[in-house]
Amino acid sequence: MILEDPDEARAWGVLFALSLRGDGTISGRVTLNKTLALLQRDGFPIENKFITKDRGPYDRLIHLDAEDLEKQKLLEINEKTTKRERPTTIYHLRDEGLGEVHRRYSARIESMPYQRIFRAHLEEIKRRFSEYTTPEIVDKVHHELLMDIDEDDAHREMDDLVTDLMVAQDEAETDRNRTCFICLNLLGSLDFAVTSLSQAVKRTHNTNSSSKNLIYFNAKESLYWAQKLMRHEHVRYSRPGEGPLAGFREQLGYRLFCTEGLSGRYEIVKPIRDELSLKQYIETVPI
Repeated sequence: MILEDPDEARAWGVLFALSLRGDGTISGRVTLNKTLALLQRDGFPIENKFITKDRGPYDRLIHLDAEDLEKQKLLEINEKTTKRERPTTIYHLRDEGLGEVHRRYSARIESMPYQRIFRAHLEEIKRRFSEYTTPEIVDKVHHELLMDIDEDDAHREMDDLVTDLMVAQDEAETDRNRTCFICLNLLGSLDFAVTSLSQAVKRTHNTNSSSKNLIYFNAKESLYWAQKLMRHEHVRYSRPGEGPLAGFREQLGYRLFCTEGLSGRYEIVKPIRDELSLKQYIETVPI
């Protein structure tokens, strides 16, 4: 079993990704890479560090992890001959692997915050891979992560987003009430999005790290939900998920959670640990 494997924290993602499919099967290394990249982008504890290869997120360790899991009889790997030059790699989760997912990782997933949103994104990921062909999925993922355009153009898009985030941050600061928890959420999330994306672009310049692309997506989503909270009615105290504009606050908090996970994993900036720590958060300190 993978209990004592030092790479368990990374390898578990392969089992989890396979468990999302009704038949426990994923066809193709590209599809497996894209599944794990989408899960990581959307906040699941996927420990891989993706690079951009062939204009898409890729980690060579994914297949190596799958081979190790096959040796432990948790999954099967087969090759299917196709008309293409290379055969397609077929990954299939064995009953032992599914049992390992339930026994070891179900509680881990259920203990994550923002359960309603996470489950919705799981369903979206499953739907995406059941309704679209692999080339369509590749195109969608590459477009969402700015991997389908020239690197210079992608950097301009990221710089423009940082500017938009800073404009929103200034607007929120102008309307700020120091005792309002919605203001606290709004300003903390925008500040972290600005810092994370700016640092990711700076730290990964002239590298193929996918961190800036993954953070870009979440920063863009953060701006979308932040704009829905602008000019809100100030409230002195409101627990997460309660009070006015709770749905927008939850979505913004979720994207903050995703961004901090990515920022920590790729060693971009130190993450905020939870919503309450926003109270002490003034500026992000680079790792």
